[in-house]
Amino acid sequence: MKIMMIGDIVGSPGRAVFAEMSAKMKHSGEVDFIVVNAENAAGGRGITDKLADEVLAAGADVITLGDHIDRGSQSKQVVEQIMEWKKKYPHWQFLYGNHEDLMLDTLMYQGRQYNSFDLWWGQGGRETFQSYLPEGLTEYE
Repeated sequence: MKIMMIGDIVGSPGRAVFAEMSAKMKHSGEVDFIVVNAENAAGGRGITDKLADEVLAAGADVITLGDHIDRGSQSKQVVEQIMEWKKKYPHWQFLYGNHEDLMLDTLMYQGRQYNSFDLWWGQGGRETFQSYLPEGLTEYE
């Protein structure tokens, strides 16, 4: 079996190139199975159900995601959902990306690897932090 892995599909240009390329490669027999990372399929803002259907229809057999945090005010809910899925489906693997790596470096290792607090905070860390605050509480209270 010939398996192809695509590192990242970004926005509509990436989806268009993937659709053209995957159709040709599957039709010619160059590839049998395609795994794509599509966390940026919506132009760097995750993936929607509609876009997931589009990527699958274009030839992807498996879609992977990363950067589960730092994408807005629901980071806590995303992490909690992943933890629930991990209990329910222990054979599933959840990989973390550069945003999770920056957060871990900042919070667990005091920025030893990347000197990362400002970097993480500015790339969505603030929103992730705020998603863990109790309802109605601000970061200054």
